[in-house]
Amino acid sequence: MSKNKRSFPYLNPRFKVKHYDWDVFVGPAAGDSAVDFTAIDFEGNQYKLSDFRGKWVVLETGSSTCSQYTKNIDLMRDIRGEFPDVEFLLIYVREAHPGERLPQHKRFEDKLNAAKILPVKYNENRKILIDTLEGDMHRAYGAMPNVVY
Repeated sequence: MSKNKRSFPYLNPRFKVKHYDWDVFVGPAAGDSAVDFTAIDFEGNQYKLSDFRGKWVVLETGSSTCSQYTKNIDLMRDIRGEFPDVEFLLIYVREAHPGERLPQHKRFEDKLNAAKILPVKYNENRKILIDTLEGDMHRAYGAMPNVVY
């Protein structure tokens, strides 16, 4: 387990580079089986990763305050257009850079409302699934910023 995961709470109100151990990755490695998880969409429908069994799936984590995610939305849309048989899912996780305008989520409703910003502000048109408040999916996949599987 990385020292970050022991030292800092998942929903920290501020994140700094020192919160991450860049030499240790605890998520699934290439060739490992995907870790199943449950997340919900904007309407409250539950999805499990296993619901997509038999399909090619690309998972990306992101949040409203993650510039590494938001700057690549158009690029991911282009890639998605090249692979219409692949399901591209965005998993909404904790705020990467919480602050005065958009603080870290204290309740699941906060997280859901922050996720709803993406289609409006950033023209995100992938299926958006919201991780649990405690980040069950995100932590199972390493809890690093903006991961893509």
